[in-house]
Amino acid sequence: MSDLIIEAPVDGFVAEIAPAGAVTTGGRLVAMKSPQLERQKAGLLSAEEQLSFLELPFKDGRIDAEIAALAQKEKILKDAAAAQQAIYDTLNDQNHLIGGVDPQHLLTAQIATLQAQIALIDAHLASSHADRKKNDMLDKIASTKTKIDADQAYLEEMGNALTVLAARNGRFTPAISLGSFVRKGHELGTFSL
Repeated sequence: MSDLIIEAPVDGFVAEIAPAGAVTTGGRLVAMKSPQLERQKAGLLSAEEQLSFLELPFKDGRIDAEIAALAQKEKILKDAAAAQQAIYDTLNDQNHLIGGVDPQHLLTAQIATLQAQIALIDAHLASSHADRKKNDMLDKIASTKTKIDADQAYLEEMGNALTVLAARNGRFTPAISLGSFVRKGHELGTFSL
């Protein structure tokens, strides 16, 4: 029977190699270390840390508290705008019915009413944008979690590929030495039954 050539599954350094001789099923023939894989793992850890920082304001209730405060502010400004409108309407009605209302007072009331309405519009926009921004951030967090999970699965698969095991009992003859850097597909050794 001919020898089976064992090839490097990925680029990397040979961290462990079985000596020439008999090996048993499941015995480790070669274990490799990949600097690229290590960098990817470090990048993944960094992404997980960043994700935890993004999630923190949602978990500790800060986001919901801010949204509630903006909604409360909008309610208060709505009441204030309605009260200011009532003052203006009363002054305007008095001016039309009985006359004699100081035009400066009427103008001041009208300006205050418009300012209250502008403040209410600003508060409404801030409140509605806060809900949308919260939902956008939750979508971004979910998307990031999905990507991290996929990256973790990939790195685990690649990590498993760094170890070459004997499929059955046989003899292994190494073709490289410990510490060597090899490219994917490079011959690591031969296996024979």
